[in-house]
Amino acid sequence: MLHTCSVPRLLLQALALAALTSYIYPSDAATSNSDSAHNITLKPTQVQKLGIRSSQIQAAGDAGRVVLQGLVTLPPNLLRVVSAPVAALVEQVQISKGDAVKQGQTLVTLNAPQLVEWQREYQQAQLQLKLAQQTAQRDEALLAEGIIAGSRAQASQAQLQIAQATVRERGQMLQLAGVKPNGSLSGHAVMSAPQRGTVIDMLVQPGQRVEAGAPILKFASEGALSIDMQAAPDVARRLRKGDVVRISGCALPARIVNINTELDAGSQTLSLRAQWPQAQDCALPQQRVQAEVALTPRADAAQAGNWLVPATAVLRHDGQDIVFVQRGSSYQAVNVRVISQSAAGNGNGNGSLTQISPVAPAQFKADDLIVNQGTVALKGVLQGLGAE
Repeated sequence: MLHTCSVPRLLLQALALAALTSYIYPSDAATSNSDSAHNITLKPTQVQKLGIRSSQIQAAGDAGRVVLQGLVTLPPNLLRVVSAPVAALVEQVQISKGDAVKQGQTLVTLNAPQLVEWQREYQQAQLQLKLAQQTAQRDEALLAEGIIAGSRAQASQAQLQIAQATVRERGQMLQLAGVKPNGSLSGHAVMSAPQRGTVIDMLVQPGQRVEAGAPILKFASEGALSIDMQAAPDVARRLRKGDVVRISGCALPARIVNINTELDAGSQTLSLRAQWPQAQDCALPQQRVQAEVALTPRADAAQAGNWLVPATAVLRHDGQDIVFVQRGSSYQAVNVRVISQSAAGNGNGNGSLTQISPVAPAQFKADDLIVNQGTVALKGVLQGLGAE
């Protein structure tokens, strides 16, 4: 593929390249070389100065993308309900709806006279345990001297085990109620946050009486959120579990985890659910978003290992065609073969597309980002332009 241009134009490009790469110095941009790839690590300010932009790579048989309306939701496994352990009076509420809390942080204080009775029963159980231990030890000594029968010592051991179980039971009841088993007698129960998370609903207020088991608040633990979407049947049939779902403003893509096969009678659509691999701060529960979903490519194209990238992403370096793959703050130059070039884009806003295949196998993944703007500046950094 030959490219021709006038000498003045070449001169202008060289001057522009030198101006851009002058922002990068050896102490700021790290590069490493190998036989098959070159890595460049840039800071966000450097990326901005060099005008670097990236877009997602496409399989050569990519059937395109579809934009679906989505709603960010909390997966059921993150939802918790904190309830009253006993009938009580809500004495103090220390948090509000929407507050972020730490594990163990006090949420609500309850006043429950029944807790005093439970504490008294726990102390009585401890006294019974102490007495049972003394009896069992004495009977063991008498049995060793042959003074009592073995059945009497066995009965003492059984009473000891019963006393131990009673203490554990009473102590567990107090712990579930938010009371320290060995603390002083008090009718106050402190309800604490079970994990780090967010209070999503407050169901009580100070002065309110609640029954045992009544919900006090709804709590959401920290974790990966879901995206609920609706798709027409013809679109849903082209989607698969694991397909990439991108949300504007979110660094990590989500992936489809469930496709409902039951058609909604009203909307005549199928329900889809995607989930992020980890917690994201780019979206909030109940936020409406636009989800861009990549349709499943043809199997023959995926097997061939060919990919589509914007024509501006491919450039020559050391006698070979390369593209830059963005992975975090690192930009890796990958050697490729140019298969063909299309005259027009496919509606993704990147203009003409070039079909490529990597020189070394398994160099690309379906969610890789390919630099389509600022490639000349990156090449300059790779060659050391602007370095002292």
